[in-house]
Amino acid sequence: MKKKIYTLLGIVIIFACAFVIQRNIADSKAIHFDPQQLTVMEALHAGMLEAQKWDSGAVPLYLTSVDDELGKKSGQDGRRRRWNLQVSTPDHKRAVVSIRDGIVEKVYPGVGPYIPEMVVSSEEINIDSPQLVIKSKQERNLLPGIDWANGYHFVLQVLNGQSTITVVGLDNSTKLQQIIYDSSSGEIMN
Repeated sequence: MKKKIYTLLGIVIIFACAFVIQRNIADSKAIHFDPQQLTVMEALHAGMLEAQKWDSGAVPLYLTSVDDELGKKSGQDGRRRRWNLQVSTPDHKRAVVSIRDGIVEKVYPGVGPYIPEMVVSSEEINIDSPQLVIKSKQERNLLPGIDWANGYHFVLQVLNGQSTITVVGLDNSTKLQQIIYDSSSGEIMN
């Protein structure tokens, strides 16, 4: 009887160990992103929350990633540490919302024209920078920038009446390359 109990206990211990090992392997393979690095959509959301506190009528005009100290590694997964969001209001107030390491660092108010045709509509954004940087690498062999435009950069704006996301890097001859995508469909526009 004791032999059966020890055998059963041994089997339970083996299965428990196998479960723990399998769980640790699965956890180590899971994609963990740095919450200090944001995608285009995450940066837009974070920036607009603060912009709405600055002025409830604020709307987004232009979002761009900004160089950081990570060099060529920046933007490889469609995320960046630094972003600037330009917002505007119908009464011609403007501001730049500076996002650093996942949080809004500061809102820099100013003045400027309010152009309704330049307002970015978040409803028109169905694809995000992680998917677009993969497409850029695969379809156009886009390489990361070096020096002043380090890594991959991203710009959200309206061009010719269409909301777009631009991925910026280098082509094979190390010249600046910009690939403009329709933010709704993810189709290349240039």
